[in-house]
Amino acid sequence: MFKDIHPGNELEMTRCFEIQDWLKEHPEVTHWVAIDDMDLSYLSNFVQTPRSKEGIKQSGIKEKILKFLN
Repeated sequence: MFKDIHPGNELEMTRCFEIQDWLKEHPEVTHWVAIDDMDLSYLSNFVQTPRSKEGIKQSGIKEKILKFLN
């Protein structure tokens, strides 16, 4: 579930652990993707939206999300 963990922002790591915990509590979820403007690349199924005001409207983001959900 996690890629290699490197020292980083505590908020980002906390968010990653929250997602991991939620997924453990919901084993029925088999396809998922985390989408955030923070760097959560510690997660294997993550799509970053670096321009927070544009969110998933950014070019190519929709395709990246769908790749994880199909």
